[in-house]
Amino acid sequence: MKFSENLFGMFQRMHSVDDYEGSGLGLALVKKMIESLGGKVWITGEVGKGACTYFTLNQEDILK
Repeated sequence: MKFSENLFGMFQRMHSVDDYEGSGLGLALVKKMIESLGGKVWITGEVGKGACTYFTLNQEDILK
């Protein structure tokens, strides 16, 4: 979890390309979109158990 903020950086990957496909842009784009709507996004997890991604949005901003 000490590296969780790195997950939201552009082209940041915690695994090699051989382990998982992708460019490392997905979570960076999610964070940018959520924060542009005034929300917050974060990740929690445990080694060997998995991780969850959460976000919040203001109710007034949901239907923009």
